[in-house]
Amino acid sequence: MSEEKDRYGYEALGGIPREMDAFKIGDVAHPQLTNKNPGQYVLVGVEPAWIEQAHQVEVIDEHGDPLQGVWVIFGFSSGKNLNGLKPRDNFWTNSPGDIRGNAQRTNRMGYAQHTTGPKTGETVWIWDVSTGKLELPSVIVHSLKWINTEAGGPFIHSGVKLTFQRRREDIEPRGPRLDRIDKTLKSLQTRIDQVLETQQGGENLQNLATQVAALAETLKQAEDDISFLKKHM
Repeated sequence: MSEEKDRYGYEALGGIPREMDAFKIGDVAHPQLTNKNPGQYVLVGVEPAWIEQAHQVEVIDEHGDPLQGVWVIFGFSSGKNLNGLKPRDNFWTNSPGDIRGNAQRTNRMGYAQHTTGPKTGETVWIWDVSTGKLELPSVIVHSLKWINTEAGGPFIHSGVKLTFQRRREDIEPRGPRLDRIDKTLKSLQTRIDQVLETQQGGENLQNLATQVAALAETLKQAEDDISFLKKHM
């Protein structure tokens, strides 16, 4: 497993996977990052849509959990003027200028969808405006199209499903955080064992040994809790 996948659960895609060639999706444009950006949205999944005649988007956070309330832009030139969504403070250096199309906010499952638009396709990206500020740039997927899969495919007209992941530098993903806590607990357990072995014959330190033993039991329970969480992540 790569370090990136071990940290975030996913590897960022540099482009469209070859198995999606039939959809003839356009370029994947990566944003220009500066020291004003505390992170970005990366593309981690491209696959055929699960429902007919629609493009679907899932947005997840650093832990892989659904991210609610984030704007997803399904852009196309003949669509609605969305420039009212432009932030007061925009830290995305090369962000889209004239925004037109359909804007959908992700629901509690981090999900948004839009019925497929013009034959030229839709351009899709995350537009994470919060309190008038846009800090996180997003990968932009151009010319998202649908194909006719009547000859054996699951749908007559199949769109595309994209998965974006937020990666903020100031948020430690759950997996590495639990690993770090686990490592700390094991280190403390080792130190406790050393203290107990050193003081086994000391009458004046019997009370201390009892307290340390109780602490060791508490740490053991914490280790069990962390192991349970890891298995259900």
